[in-house]
Amino acid sequence: RGKYSFNINSSFTGKRYSSYGDDREYNALDSYWINNLRLGRRMEYHTVNAEIIFQVNNIFNKNFQNIRLRAMPGRNYSINFKVTF
Repeated sequence: RGKYSFNINSSFTGKRYSSYGDDREYNALDSYWINNLRLGRRMEYHTVNAEIIFQVNNIFNKNFQNIRLRAMPGRNYSINFKVTF
């Protein structure tokens, strides 16, 4: 709204199988929801436009795997500063 932005992103990945045969259920990767939150502010000064963005990824600190036996990052943060002129 105006110079501020707010975004919530939610993505779902269903149960996936990484092998065939008798051990199929053993090698299955569980389904998971990941939620991200993004807050931004636009700024203007003469011909220069800037935007600062703060983002929280995996806001509920969900444990999940994209690849079997490879843990993915928990909650993490990023700050971006974008300048255009």
